[in-house]
Amino acid sequence: MVLESGKIDQEGIDRLRSRLGSFNRPRQYGVGLFNTQASQDAIRHFCQGIGDENPLYWDLSHGYNSQYGKIIAPACFLYSVYWCSGRTGGLPGVHGFHAGNDWEWYRPIYLDDKISVQEQFTDLQEKESEFAGKILIQSSVTHYFNQHGDTIAKTRGWQVRAERDAAKEK
Repeated sequence: MVLESGKIDQEGIDRLRSRLGSFNRPRQYGVGLFNTQASQDAIRHFCQGIGDENPLYWDLSHGYNSQYGKIIAPACFLYSVYWCSGRTGGLPGVHGFHAGNDWEWYRPIYLDDKISVQEQFTDLQEKESEFAGKILIQSSVTHYFNQHGDTIAKTRGWQVRAERDAAKEK
């Protein structure tokens, strides 16, 4: 079996389809997690990076006097934990890009929460594009948990796969 790099072929599609329903628990190193704990420094650095000056995320005394009793991280902090975009594998040499997420949040991200992630590959759709010819849309559902096993958030993400050469020709 010789795989043709950079092409979306039936063999590659079948290989991906065989993984539908599989789980991915991202690791801290390699393809995986970045911030695994909502430490005061991690929250502050994230907020500085996005320009968020809300004292609920920065000021310990403000957080202490809030309904949460401590500082919390902004909900989008989870993007700094794991970039969830249907990244559940692909085809060698076939371009993949983040196409979107739909989020549901269940609880705040509290100071010093330790965050773990589990992602499930849930769907694979074949489409035709005027620009890139045959494309694939890979979807996943990702859950974020705190150290107590409580679900912080869930997101449905999708990634588009397109042949680079086909897009380049257009």
